[in-house]
Amino acid sequence: MSEVRYFPTILRGVAPRTPCRERSIRVAELLALLVVASPVSLRSASPTFQPGPFDFAAYATGADCGAITLSGNTTTDSFDSSKGTYAQTKQLSGGNVGANGNTSLSGNVTINGFIAALNKTVGTCRNGSPGISITGKSAATGGYIQLSTAAAFADPPVVTPGPQDYHFTANASLLPGSYGNIALSGHSTLTLAAGTYNINSITLSGQSVLRLNPPGQVIINVAGNNVSQPIQFSGGSIDNPSGTARNFQLIYGGNLPIAISGGSTSYAVLYAPNAAAALSGGSDWFGSMVVGKLEDSGGAAIHYDRSLATLPTITAVVSPPPNAAGWNRSDATVTFTCADSCLCDHFLHVPRSTRHGGRKPGRDGNRGEPSWFCSNRLGHRQYRQNASSAFGPGRPSAQCGGLEQLQRHSFFRLFG
Repeated sequence: MSEVRYFPTILRGVAPRTPCRERSIRVAELLALLVVASPVSLRSASPTFQPGPFDFAAYATGADCGAITLSGNTTTDSFDSSKGTYAQTKQLSGGNVGANGNTSLSGNVTINGFIAALNKTVGTCRNGSPGISITGKSAATGGYIQLSTAAAFADPPVVTPGPQDYHFTANASLLPGSYGNIALSGHSTLTLAAGTYNINSITLSGQSVLRLNPPGQVIINVAGNNVSQPIQFSGGSIDNPSGTARNFQLIYGGNLPIAISGGSTSYAVLYAPNAAAALSGGSDWFGSMVVGKLEDSGGAAIHYDRSLATLPTITAVVSPPPNAAGWNRSDATVTFTCADSCLCDHFLHVPRSTRHGGRKPGRDGNRGEPSWFCSNRLGHRQYRQNASSAFGPGRPSAQCGGLEQLQRHSFFRLFG
């Protein structure tokens, strides 16, 4: 098998000042490096339904004024449960919120991140516009970003609950299965084994606790038939000792109001894209939520778990394609494509080693990062190691496209 030698070149076909070190390359093999990693998926009772995406600390699908209403001393920030505890990985960024309608902040609210809106003008809201209203000392440290279109979230499948209701006034345990209305009171603790629960409603009162028994994932699918509040946690709390939000999922597809509360171990995701949710108390919610509307008037903090993010994707296609043996014997054009489930701009990071030449491909000489990544303005990135090696021999050109053209939001302008 003959070898083909190549000289990597800069993105958009601009030749580097000096060619990088020559290497023998098989383009097909190196394209395997560009296969996009599977995005984060959260398993549910239905193998075909995946709740999310969970790209924000909180996102509201409502299109009217106050789709998200935060007041008092509410704060947001972020952490990464895949890399450590909240205390170990906390960042005063990434606590982004967004809405199809208006986000209203009053009092002393601090969003440590962006506010995303269809109309990012700040002002008094009428009929859902403008997208941001701020009074008092409230602020978003990351500014405002404009969504390209209203986000659409899939409705969860219809839930068939069990016929039997349960009211626990003392400590008890449940195994996965189908249940009717579940109620806890009197300082009781209900421990759930890992698995899926199809229920009609759940109510916590009297400082009761809903506890997960790790390891594993607990998924609660709520039907909400013939009740006023399918999820009512204002009198109790969640105890998820795993410290991983994806391990406790609350999923409700109806439009009845729900009430949730946090705590020091309230690691969870809430997926209720049609329901108005009230977050009560001055406690903490670690994870993410997608709701119809959100009101947090008690100063509860929302800590986004960055491990939930659906990363942008970066793929590459070589033209002309390699021969049957997997080799390119002539100049080839590599087209990079960035795509993103987030409805905001994304762009491709062009590594300095590729821009300036003369450095070993595969690492960014100035930043110490993998050479190529696709990023969106929420800060979520998909890295691709050694993507520059996908070029064929000679001095091919390269292009990048996607939902937004790179000419509008390039690495050079956004990162400098």
